[in-house]
Amino acid sequence: DDPDNYIGFNKKLVKVNDKLDLYAKNLNIIRKLQNDLIFEVDDGKRHEANTKLNEIISFNDNLENQLKLNIKELRDLSVGDFIKVNQTENIKSKFMDLINKYRKNEMSYSEKVKDDISKQYKIIKPDATQQEIYNYVNNADVQEQGQQQVFKDFLINSTRKEESKNISRNVESRHEEIIKIEKKMNELTKLFSEMENLIVEQDDLINEIDNNVEKAQLNIGGANRDLEKAVTHGRKSRKWKRWCIFILVIVILLII
Repeated sequence: DDPDNYIGFNKKLVKVNDKLDLYAKNLNIIRKLQNDLIFEVDDGKRHEANTKLNEIISFNDNLENQLKLNIKELRDLSVGDFIKVNQTENIKSKFMDLINKYRKNEMSYSEKVKDDISKQYKIIKPDATQQEIYNYVNNADVQEQGQQQVFKDFLINSTRKEESKNISRNVESRHEEIIKIEKKMNELTKLFSEMENLIVEQDDLINEIDNNVEKAQLNIGGANRDLEKAVTHGRKSRKWKRWCIFILVIVILLII
């Protein structure tokens, strides 16, 4: 094997590992900023946290695309080399674990956002049933239709107009956040599936090698059986020759 080939491959591995570490670090930052958005009541600080969150999510989106291409490249370079295949598998497993972590974080954040919307809805409509709140939070059509009428009535009847407007803006912002979360979760599910398919392709290679090994073992087994037959035949042939010589000696002795 060409040492330079392994050196180049390992350099690519190091770069991909560095990107994965950065991706993991960003996931922790995303989670912290999301928690800040849930509990922060100051509009200015919320806006600042939301801006940072969008920036780092966008950065991680770009990293995901890079990592996907990098891992595909490593897969192509590792074909036929078990050492490289194992190294690539480890990289892919690490990436898939992070994708799963991201999905769980988004799912948890989605539940927190929905819980916050439920509380806000309860403020503007104290007599709302649990089913009504659930439908409002989880159904986009109900959200769009219900928000307009419910908040319109709330603004008309409320004596605290500014607070009413703040609640309305907050709920609208939460709805937009849920849409983004669902979009991101779908993207992560698709990405995870792509990585799974890459593993299947590598498995096909390994299975092909295993089949070749099995065929070789069968051929060796067949050769051994042929050899055993030849040995047995040789033994019988030698035994027959010995009997012929013995009979010939007896005949000569009788003649003498």
